[in-house]
Amino acid sequence: MAVYKKNNRWYIDYYLPDGKRKRETVTIPGVDPQHINRQDALKALSIRK
Repeated sequence: MAVYKKNNRWYIDYYLPDGKRKRETVTIPGVDPQHINRQDALKALSIRK
């Protein structure tokens, strides 16, 4: 499981219970992607766990 930044966007990378890898962009409705920080990305990753 990982959190990383690429081109001013935060991404999370994790594995599903069936073993498949899932990668997604961290988005928050109503918030500009440039204002999302690492703590928000970590929070999104913990929700997926």
